[in-house]
Amino acid sequence: MDQKNKRLKKFRKDIALIENKLRGKRIVIVSGGFSEERKTSIESGDAVFAELKNKGFDVLKIDPKKDDINPIWRTDDVEVKW
Repeated sequence: MDQKNKRLKKFRKDIALIENKLRGKRIVIVSGGFSEERKTSIESGDAVFAELKNKGFDVLKIDPKKDDINPIWRTDDVEVKW
């Protein structure tokens, strides 16, 4: 197996380990916001949200410009905030 294939195999193994650690946790994706990069943030947040949802994760997406994030940010119910 060449170096490229070894790195790819290790990368896939690392991703699987990360995904397993996140299973069963509530994940909040914060996207949008107030900056001039709002549109890009929403697009990337949507992509991350969709991918996690498709993989069966418990995920919620919020936009601080539209949503009050304080109740979500302060709760122990959310274990991963991104």
